[in-house]
Amino acid sequence: MPEEVNRVIADHLATWCFAPTPTAIANLAREGIVEGAVEVGDLMQDLASRVGREIRGPEALRQAGNALAEAGAPELMGMLESDAFLFATMHRAENREPAALAVWPQMLGDAVQPNRPLILALHPGTRAALERADIVLPPGIRVVEPLVYRTSLTLQLHAAAVLTDSGGIQREAAWLGTPCLVLRSTTEWVEAVEESDGRMIIVGLDHAALAAALERLAPPAVAAPLARERAEHLDLAPAGAARRIVSILDTGVLPRAPVSGQPS
Repeated sequence: MPEEVNRVIADHLATWCFAPTPTAIANLAREGIVEGAVEVGDLMQDLASRVGREIRGPEALRQAGNALAEAGAPELMGMLESDAFLFATMHRAENREPAALAVWPQMLGDAVQPNRPLILALHPGTRAALERADIVLPPGIRVVEPLVYRTSLTLQLHAAAVLTDSGGIQREAAWLGTPCLVLRSTTEWVEAVEESDGRMIIVGLDHAALAAALERLAPPAVAAPLARERAEHLDLAPAGAARRIVSILDTGVLPRAPVSGQPS
């Protein structure tokens, strides 16, 4: 992936590599990068924590509805509050290949139920790939333009479940406690899966696996109250990554122990 090529180049040029997880530290060590590699926690968790209290209530959901209306889906404003919706994104290059395009649109369409709409924030590259392949998304999928960070985080928190191939959204959904179904065969964020208590599942492009996971994690009869309760009680602690990075840069002193599981 282009992102991974850029990551390798940047890491080998850098004096410091501030890594979010033990797996990231191990990957750097396999590449010969040990000096200056420090596990500090995830900056994205710091950011999600900063806005977490602002996206919990009904007013945040109404603001998200206004954003969706501006993004081309005004009919979704009422559905957000009355239905247990699904939130989806698809942008990985592997899911723009013809074989994948022949599968996942129908998977998303099959996940839709009368009381469970699906909102797809459609990446422009994915939209172009669908158009080149002459594929029309099933009518139950409500397509919107890519969303700003706060709106995306709000929809993830209040959704019955998240369906995505995005690494960033996988991590955000894990911190928010929202069921997350990964539409890839692998994930770089192994800790997010392992520490999710079964709420994050790699389903790939398997119709049956997706249907079974949704039935277990977000059954329509109870998904809406579960989502409301989850949003109401969200209390996401920061990872403390920003503070650790600033401290190391100021003092040059490394932390004495790994920071996994030690938010501050």
